Amino acid sequence: MRIIQHNLSMRGIKLQYGFTLIELLIVLSITVILSIMSLGTCKSFLQKSRSDTLQTQLLSAIHLARSEAVLLGDKTILCGSNDQQTCSGIFENGYLIKSSTRVIYHFSHAIPEGIIHWRSFPISKPYLEFYSDDTKHSQNGTFWFCRSTAAKPAWAIVLNKSGRTREAFPDKNGNILDDKGNRLIC
Repeated sequence: MRIIQHNLSMRGIKLQYGFTLIELLIVLSITVILSIMSLGTCKSFLQKSRSDTLQTQLLSAIHLARSEAVLLGDKTILCGSNDQQTCSGIFENGYLIKSSTRVIYHFSHAIPEGIIHWRSFPISKPYLEFYSDDTKHSQNGTFWFCRSTAAKPAWAIVLNKSGRTREAFPDKNGNILDDKGNRLIC
């Protein structure tokens, strides 16, 4: 390269290094377009990550409530709470685990732009009960999470009568079915 540059400068040809304004604008435009395209992907990844964290937190709360009922020898309740002291039946601001005498633990969270739904079987209760005998009177049901921008749930947690959990995710059509084969809706 040095030899070619030296030969060109000996012949009186002036070498210039740099970019023209048009070249700089083209590179800048391509950079902006690629940044905008990747921004949507980053937002989607962040929403999924928050949704997964929420699911893990709710699973932990269910397992903790179940084990506390057995350890205390008393009924425990997992319920939605707005103030982390009393049950409200709404899980969006957090939830708590309580026994008949006290609040055992509370979970507060910022819902990642969505709603947690709860449906219990056979009796519709806005909370989940666990008893110390682990099966006799406990209830089963389904939690599912819907993002505010989605028409179908992102995930579900299905509980059987003994309080054991099963995670459910959308099938190839984006549907999650409950144990009776009904589609969960947002």
